[in-house]
Amino acid sequence: MGSTAVRFYTGLGDRLGFAARLLRKAGRQGLQAEVLGPEPVLVHLSRQLWSLPGFQAHALPGAAEAQRQRSSIVLSTDVQSSAGRPLLLNLLGILPANLERWPQVVELITDEPEDVLRGRRLYKAYVALGLQPEHLAAGAA
Repeated sequence: MGSTAVRFYTGLGDRLGFAARLLRKAGRQGLQAEVLGPEPVLVHLSRQLWSLPGFQAHALPGAAEAQRQRSSIVLSTDVQSSAGRPLLLNLLGILPANLERWPQVVELITDEPEDVLRGRRLYKAYVALGLQPEHLAAGAA
């Protein structure tokens, strides 16, 4: 499994705002991304993406395959429908199945106590898989 690079950004005040900026940066670098999360979170993230300067093409859950292929960012609620793009932004709150399909995985952890605990559990789960997550404090993107 050791080929997936995992990065944790912690201490975030605005998780989805940070996610949108991170995805915009990835898009500017020509990196296709996938975001896994619950549908309400993805709808809010889509609004965030629209509010940033410069359009970031993205496909919402349930979009036609042609739209998913054309979009630099694919938003998915289900790991089974994963597009397998180079970057996964995991907003599910749990370790995604079939982790090896993504070369890079990013986890975003707010400064809320329950989110910090969730982040610690996720970090330990990645380490248990033999991965060495990188930890970056807020503002490091």
